[in-house]
Amino acid sequence: MLVANELMYLFQFSGFNTLHNVLFADVAQHTTAQPSNEIAKCKWFAPVKITTLSASVPTRGIVELFFKHIGVLGPDNVRQPLQHVDRVTP
Repeated sequence: MLVANELMYLFQFSGFNTLHNVLFADVAQHTTAQPSNEIAKCKWFAPVKITTLSASVPTRGIVELFFKHIGVLGPDNVRQPLQHVDRVTP
């Protein structure tokens, strides 16, 4: 279950075998991730740390598109992404 102050639909992403619907959730500052259903290893991470995580190709693609959607450039571009922790759960 996700308790959010606001939920906004962003885009659809086709993975290898799954169609992902990507949403942005505005959650309280000190919210704790609570895994349920198919998400066994749910935790918060800063999207700028995606290259240091063991994440699937589709998850990396979703984070890259998320950066583009909110107007933050990816790691290969000159401008650096925001350094604060965004609450996004892949």
